[in-house]
Amino acid sequence: MANSDDKGVNWQHAGRVGLSAINGIFGDYLQRQGNPLATKMGFYVHRERVELSNQALTEYPYPISSKLVVMLHGLTNLETIWNISQEADPVEDNFATRLHYRSGYTPFYIRYNSGLEIKENGLSFSQAMTDLLAAYPQPVDEIVLIGFSMGGLIIRHALHDASIMHKSWVKKVKQTFYIGSPHEGAPLEKFGTLTSSVLRQMPRDYISHWADWVDLRSRGIKDLRHGLLADEFSRTQSYARNHALSDDDCVHVPESVEAAYGFPPQIKHHFISGSVGKEHQEVMNFLVGDSLVRTPSALPEGAPAGSPVAHFFGIPHLKLASAEPVYQQIDAWLEEESTGPARSYAPVLKPKSKTAGRVKAEHIVGTMQALTAGFDELLKSVKLVHMSIADEPLSILEKIPVTKHTSKAVKEIHHGIANVIYDSLKVGSQALRTSSQVVADVLAADISSAKDKAPVDLKKDS
Repeated sequence: MANSDDKGVNWQHAGRVGLSAINGIFGDYLQRQGNPLATKMGFYVHRERVELSNQALTEYPYPISSKLVVMLHGLTNLETIWNISQEADPVEDNFATRLHYRSGYTPFYIRYNSGLEIKENGLSFSQAMTDLLAAYPQPVDEIVLIGFSMGGLIIRHALHDASIMHKSWVKKVKQTFYIGSPHEGAPLEKFGTLTSSVLRQMPRDYISHWADWVDLRSRGIKDLRHGLLADEFSRTQSYARNHALSDDDCVHVPESVEAAYGFPPQIKHHFISGSVGKEHQEVMNFLVGDSLVRTPSALPEGAPAGSPVAHFFGIPHLKLASAEPVYQQIDAWLEEESTGPARSYAPVLKPKSKTAGRVKAEHIVGTMQALTAGFDELLKSVKLVHMSIADEPLSILEKIPVTKHTSKAVKEIHHGIANVIYDSLKVGSQALRTSSQVVADVLAADISSAKDKAPVDLKKDS
């Protein structure tokens, strides 16, 4: 296997998975800093970004049909989370491809920066769907949306935005599926918030300071504390009103509670939950649910009346995205609500493209920027902890008349030496950042030069 060692490790795939995890944890920071590692939302297939143009979609690897299924992964995930096999370079076998072969749905997969606000990703997804239908080379009869974990919450925000802004794509959505989505919050993030609050109450700086590190987690993670409640949608509605630029951007206030909460009533909404324990392990299932999301949150009280629900004992959170019983349930629900076969416009499945992966120059720059920024933050914390611990006994001695002047002088000398050391280390990290940019520029130049020097077929010329 290319890009692998003797043990079969695909480092290119591992890099993609690692990057998605970094985006989930620090994605909002990466975007604010303009770091090239920040993922931009887009449609991906076979791990490559899909260009949304009429011409590009006519060359899509799967047949273009009148029925679309769009998949949204969860926090820190990649679109490969859906694959039944989680090997480094698996055959693309997942819920969407199975629905394609069985019912003719054209599969699309969203990749996004899961560290951003859920609301921001919801608005971006709504725009992405608008762009997809604008570029789609054939009429669309039906859209099915399937969201795993955070992906389900993004779907809700997108449906809400599309409803109040009268976007045409939402009229094509017939069914949505929320798999392990924390509609009413996730306990792990609630614990993170509690930990931060407790640390901040500590009377010593060298203890309370670590609350800042706990709070470095992304806005996307923090949004999972409560899930999606009514106030989130009211803020989105205010955003829509403030950004209506013309009469064409008609803002519509949903009349029903379901529509206002991101559950448009014309769409059939389905809810799926899992649990780590078997059916008889009720206490464990009540406490931890599927390990990240409790059942009452995945099957929320705010769901539209009569919505189909399914619970799977013994299937933990991550497994829900690729478990055979979950697919069978989705397929059965779709069969019940079937609107007929898809109208296919390209009868033959096009072959999977093979591209040789390489390290991108901008990823080197982004990695070094992230590492040096992390080093700077760590340096700042070490300095604060060092100073506060060292100053504590000196501050006590300053209150004693006999040692007051001596301790004050020692404190000033200590601060002077420490500042010189820490400032020197910080200069070193800046030099490392600059050198990484130089290395990336050289690599980019080498790649460009290699393209220009394509091999010449001497036999053909002769």
